[in-house]
Amino acid sequence: MSTSNVTRELVTIQESSFVYDSTTPTDINHDFLFRDGRTPLRQETYTPRVLCVDVQGSLHTLPALGTLYSPPHSHPSTSDAAWEGPVQMIHQLSQEKNQYLMDLEEEEKRYNSQPTDEDKDICVDDLIVSTKGEDNTTASTEKIYDLSKSVRVWSDFLRPHLHPNSIYLLNSLHVYGGRGLAGDGEGDLWGFPSGTTVFQREDVEEEITDRIRLLAESCNSLQGFQLLSDVHNGMGGVSSGILHHFADDYGSKDTITFAITPPHLSPTTTQTRLLTQAAILQSYAELSQLSSVLVPLCLRKSIFDLTAPVVSFPSLLYQEDNAYLSSSILGAFLETASTVYRTRTDPLPLAALTHLLTPTGRKVAGAGIVLPYKGLNEDSEVEYSESERWGSVVERGDRKGMCGGEREMWRGLVPLSAGACLTNNPISEVQVVRGNSSTKSSREENKSPLERCCVRAVDPLKTTPPFPAIFTKLTPTTFNRDPSMRKTKPVRVVDERVRSVSSAGVIQQCPSLCQMLRPALTAAQGLDVTKVTLLQEEGLDKDAWCGVVEGLQKLLLAYDTTPNQEMECSDDDDDD
Repeated sequence: MSTSNVTRELVTIQESSFVYDSTTPTDINHDFLFRDGRTPLRQETYTPRVLCVDVQGSLHTLPALGTLYSPPHSHPSTSDAAWEGPVQMIHQLSQEKNQYLMDLEEEEKRYNSQPTDEDKDICVDDLIVSTKGEDNTTASTEKIYDLSKSVRVWSDFLRPHLHPNSIYLLNSLHVYGGRGLAGDGEGDLWGFPSGTTVFQREDVEEEITDRIRLLAESCNSLQGFQLLSDVHNGMGGVSSGILHHFADDYGSKDTITFAITPPHLSPTTTQTRLLTQAAILQSYAELSQLSSVLVPLCLRKSIFDLTAPVVSFPSLLYQEDNAYLSSSILGAFLETASTVYRTRTDPLPLAALTHLLTPTGRKVAGAGIVLPYKGLNEDSEVEYSESERWGSVVERGDRKGMCGGEREMWRGLVPLSAGACLTNNPISEVQVVRGNSSTKSSREENKSPLERCCVRAVDPLKTTPPFPAIFTKLTPTTFNRDPSMRKTKPVRVVDERVRSVSSAGVIQQCPSLCQMLRPALTAAQGLDVTKVTLLQEEGLDKDAWCGVVEGLQKLLLAYDTTPNQEMECSDDDDDD
């Protein structure tokens, strides 16, 4: 389930990781998040098990039903009219496609025109193999694209086909207002209460729950749900309705929720800033109660301060105001971390994962990533070669030591949960390393008992287009023989030809998460919703906000047991 743009980046990364050569080893079972199907023309399909909830105007060139089951129709003419009277043809300008989408379209046309015994429309990678070198046409995965300025919405870089039921649009809300994915943030002017109200409409709830049911029925053994949700606008309220539906109809199943706050938000007025911050705080209070575990994903060092600095990566260059670039980092983390329950060898069940991450009622877990992961060789740079493959080791169970290479991992670990400082001595933890040849499995004794799941997967993280060029390399250092001459200082530049990298993802439960939650509670206590016009228009009154404050209090008390007399609704003094 998804109400987040990061999902589209994620499914594109996952599709690029498919292995079609039976001689190439792979540790990932893509059937966990993809499913087989057939079109009305009996073409076999392999599409993501995903439901994307979005708003009208967010698709641009992508039809709401996709093109897999309903190919694009030819341009209509007046002769197509069903009556003999005068006909007036009104043309609407179509959205312009970027070069990447046009190349995908051309590749698919060639693939569909080839005579085959059985057409399999899984993706266009088969075409890449069959046409490369025949007509000097460069495949879309081999070309270099700069989409950072042309991408406006998520469908501008979507590679895999989606099932017709995978997209549901909230037609009555025009959230983006023409500004698109990489806009200034002013398009998302609807709050958590509006999202809740929208989901409660009979037509909306029925459409969404029916699509969830179809997805659930397509699973041989449903373990639970992975929910990705934007929490800075009304999508948090929509997700709350979806989680309530999970509790009612799938109460025995677990849900891991990733609460996403994009770093490009920049409200220009106090009212819009407070509306956005209130949506974030209310989403954390509500979604944490309804989820088995909640994992915040935010590149800024605060979950509510929209001007807080963003985290930096030693080997990455990205623009915080460009959602296409920032979402690739979060997508890389999700693709890496989710490997823990998608491995072919002894995958960790979702129920075991959520149980491991939520000891003593702590419902929020922190996330971190090492991108790229260098492993035990501190002097090595990124592994760019796709030809290297190495062995896989899966470790699972209660651990009292660290996984192989953990000390090296912590040197490059970047927190992704609003700057929450992760620790090398957490209460519980999931570690996943994808595709590093220098990683070795080992155990070292630790003084404190620790629940840990460690996974080593053979597959590297694929970063072929449309994954953006965010990886950097050092220019060669020039050494002069004359000792009096100074060395040339190396400079980091973007490497546009990175096709795969090693990565390490961490999700852990640690006491330091209270450092992220305590400022959020303080901000909620200090917000007087009666003075925010936009919140009043949303129907958020003082009593409802006190419920949000109480929810954040309960969330924090699981981490901070120190008595705090100030943990009360800030408006109580006004009740005289």
